Amino acid sequence: MKCVSVSGLVAALLLSGCQTAKVGPKALRTFQGAYNEAITMNKDEQLLQNIVRLRYRDNPVFLEVNKITQTNDMGNSGSLGLDKSIMAAAKYTGTAKSSVGATGKNQSVIDFVELKGKDFVQKMLLPIQLPIVTSMLESGWRPERVFNLCVQRVNHLYNAPTAGASTPHFAPEYKRFYRWTELLTRLYRAHVLEFGEKPETNFSDPFMKINENPLFKKELAEFRALAGLDPQTSWFKMKENFNDMGASKLTVRCRPLLSMLFLLSQGVDVPEAEREAGLVTTTKNLDGTDFDWSDISCRLLNVHFSETSSKTRPAGAYVACRYRGKWFYIKDNDTESKATFLLMTQIFTLQSAATYRKTEPTLVIAGH
Repeated sequence: MKCVSVSGLVAALLLSGCQTAKVGPKALRTFQGAYNEAITMNKDEQLLQNIVRLRYRDNPVFLEVNKITQTNDMGNSGSLGLDKSIMAAAKYTGTAKSSVGATGKNQSVIDFVELKGKDFVQKMLLPIQLPIVTSMLESGWRPERVFNLCVQRVNHLYNAPTAGASTPHFAPEYKRFYRWTELLTRLYRAHVLEFGEKPETNFSDPFMKINENPLFKKELAEFRALAGLDPQTSWFKMKENFNDMGASKLTVRCRPLLSMLFLLSQGVDVPEAEREAGLVTTTKNLDGTDFDWSDISCRLLNVHFSETSSKTRPAGAYVACRYRGKWFYIKDNDTESKATFLLMTQIFTLQSAATYRKTEPTLVIAGH
């Protein structure tokens, strides 16, 4: 018979049993990443699904993960039997009988809460705050994307105001506004335009500053003319009161969150049969022809559909959801749509989070 160490065998058995239990730091590493990924995917799919709902004029519903409880109970048992006499200290000759047992229970409880109530509804229907727009610019977002999504009107320039509710029957006004935001982006990237507070002014409204540059003389002239701005003024106070407009002010009307979602819903493609059946509204030009939303949606968000009955999400999808028996998805290689979707996610979080969250989401892991 081969001689083995009793103490070594017992230690090996106990160690092998303990490795089956993931508790403490090991459990945190195991579950944190999985829940993080699942919650992120859930939020993205819910946002996309609500955008699709609005395309069909269906009511959006928002759920938030309020609490996560993860219980992970593990138990180990072991025994070692010897049926021969011990021949020497810590060594024996004969047969060793061992048994190892493990029991476990893994339970997850996820508590969802529906976002509703007066505060949340107000946040959805009231225009977002102007400082959110300027903070997005200062953090590096492209001005054209921020203004086209978040702003409905600048002075006498209109950004598809009728698209901020259900799909309009007639073509919206937007082309002059889009030309202005194109110039805005070009001038901002060249550091000809800046946004912020005016120096030496306490509790100041945000300002737009023009740094005169002869290389951009033509663009600056068109930029000022489109918005009706004084060609001799370099500092323009950004205000929200359209009853107090002026050539030295940049009066801005931001969109509510719900209006942004309605605007993005115009980029949701639907089957032609559903259009003909009247399940969605077809917007018309003044001459009676169909209005092409792609000029707006291609700059913001494009959502495609797949009528396959497969439960597997479409290949190459960045985010996808099932609705009305179809898959709706954003392509992973559509960087413009992905950027707008991410911007919408951040704005939604900034504007609405503080109104409904009673308790912070928690991840509780228990184990023995």
